[in-house]
Formats: sequence, structure tokens, C-alpha cells
Amino acid sequence: MIAETAQRQAERQKAEAEEKTQVKYHPKSNATLGNTLVPINQAKPVADALQALQDRHGDIDQYVMKKLGYRDKEVLNKADLTRHWGVRPIRF
Repeated sequence: MIAETAQRQAERQKAEAEEKTQVKYHPKSNATLGNTLVPINQAKPVADALQALQDRHGDIDQYVMKKLGYRDKEVLNKADLTRHWGVRPIRF
């Protein structure tokens, strides 16, 4: 029981430390995905890069669908990109 309490305390401390160094990621995609964090120092560059991509190519979801050869947004959202592409689901 003491070890379990110490483990929970360590997990809580780790989560608190992460909150100080990460912020919520705001995707450009309309896909419904879980909560993702991004390092604080990368949040603005990521947002700027995604905005530039959207300005250049229009709707991000349509752009990704075209590049990956998907005809339907639902299929893209359900695709097992981890297995096929070695990445987490695409979040733009």
C-alpha cells in the first residue's frame, strides 16, 4: 500500500511537471482525435507551419486525403496509420 501511494505520488508529480512544459495541441484537421500535448516552445512554430500549409493547399483534411490516396474522410479517420505508416494518427 505504501509503494502504491508512492507510485501514485510520483505519477502525479510527473504529470504536474509535464503541464509546465507542454500545452494542448490545436489541430487544423477536423478529425476527432484524443488529447495531444505539444512542447510549449514548439506550439507556435507548429501552429505557424500548419497555417502556412493550409494557406498553400487549402483544407488540410482534403490535402492529406489526396496525398495518401483516400477517397473518403471517414476512411482516413479510421485508417490504422500506426500499422501502415509507423506514425500516430495524423493531426493537422
